[in-house]
Amino acid sequence: MEEVFRMIKPDIIVSWPMHLDYPLWREFIHNNRDRFNKVMVVFTQMNAGKDYRTWLQPEFAEDNIISITNDQVSADQDWRDVAVNKGIGLTESKWIWFTEPDFFPQRGFWSVIYSFLWSYRAAGVKQDKRLHPCSLFLRRDLLDELDKNFGVVTDKLDHFGLIQQQLEDGNEKVALIDPDYWQHMNGLSQNMYLLQIGKKPNYEPEKFKDYCQKCLQINLPIQPEIKKLMEIYVQT
Repeated sequence: MEEVFRMIKPDIIVSWPMHLDYPLWREFIHNNRDRFNKVMVVFTQMNAGKDYRTWLQPEFAEDNIISITNDQVSADQDWRDVAVNKGIGLTESKWIWFTEPDFFPQRGFWSVIYSFLWSYRAAGVKQDKRLHPCSLFLRRDLLDELDKNFGVVTDKLDHFGLIQQQLEDGNEKVALIDPDYWQHMNGLSQNMYLLQIGKKPNYEPEKFKDYCQKCLQINLPIQPEIKKLMEIYVQT
């Protein structure tokens, strides 16, 4: 397994709303940086009234995380499709890990991943029937066989739905990671935004409060405005 670890060092692509900080994800990268080649954060404009890039970029640089800003998105484009393709343009590894800052590997995750990536060209997680973009590993030669459209198809497919469709149409075997080995915090970004605008988080609030408490316990700095909001929230 150690040999596989040395050979498989994926590039990471993450779309990151410029109005948010995700301290636990930054801690995860800090603690596991040697597992990856390039780590790329693509800042996206969600028109939420905040822009933390100036604070975040030096923190990313401490862990050799490349941070870039998404291109201007026109009315006929999908923001995530543009962001992911911008990140792909900077990749160089044999593997790319498409993930999200609300996804957290659990104990045993990497052993499973390294065994999968030795034998398959794709590995990921499913939520219901959706191959979820919170964690999808694709080998570069497979990705290059696909139409790199990561956008939404209105009323039909969510982000990365066209990728899943192409994999299924091509009978590509996708190794699925058991839910015991990962946690995906649905609703995290929306809960944080609700705090920012003075409203109560409404998606699994107890889990969100636990997340905030864990953030406040890490040794890495937290964006000051986000930290203050978390401190107030955990005391309520």
